[in-house]
Amino acid sequence: MRCGVLLKKQKNLTLLEYLESECGDTWIWIAFDPIHKVVIAYTVGKRILPKARELLHTLRDWISDTIPYFTSDELDHYTCAIVEEYGIKKNFPNTGKRGRPKKSLKEIPSSLVYAQVHKHRERGRVKKIDTRLLFGTASPVKRILLDSSASNSVNTTFVERNNLTIRQ
Repeated sequence: MRCGVLLKKQKNLTLLEYLESECGDTWIWIAFDPIHKVVIAYTVGKRILPKARELLHTLRDWISDTIPYFTSDELDHYTCAIVEEYGIKKNFPNTGKRGRPKKSLKEIPSSLVYAQVHKHRERGRVKKIDTRLLFGTASPVKRILLDSSASNSVNTTFVERNNLTIRQ
C-alpha cells in the first residue's frame, strides 16, 4: 500500500497518490434485481468509465438474451457503458469519395429503457428527487412499474439499501 497503513479518503490524497489511483474512494458498482433481491453483477473500483463498462459487460454476459430496464444516479459513465454494451452498431456504406470513411456508430434499440434519478440536495440532505428518461418512452416505464411487485416509482433505493448492508 503506497498511502500508508491506513487507506485515505479521496479528499486527503496527495497529488502523487491521486495520480497513481491506488488509494482514495472505492465504489461498489452493482446491477441489482429488485424483485428477487439479487445482485446480478458487480465490480469494485474507482468511479470511472472502465468500471462502468466492466459492470455492464458482466451483466450482459449473465442475461445475454434480454435488455433490462435500467435506473441509476446521474453518473454519465452509465449512459456511455449502456450504449456501448446494448447499442446496435450501424455501419455506413463506402461513398467512393475521397477522404476518410464515415465512422460506424451505435444506435439505441427501441426496447432499451433507461431512467436516471436526480437528487436535489441542500446542506447534504436530499430535498427533492426528479427522474429523467434517457432512453425509451414513458409508456414502457409505466407498464414496468405497474407490473412490478417491488416498486411503483423510478428509484435507486434497492441498490442504495444493498450498498448500506454491505458497508455495515
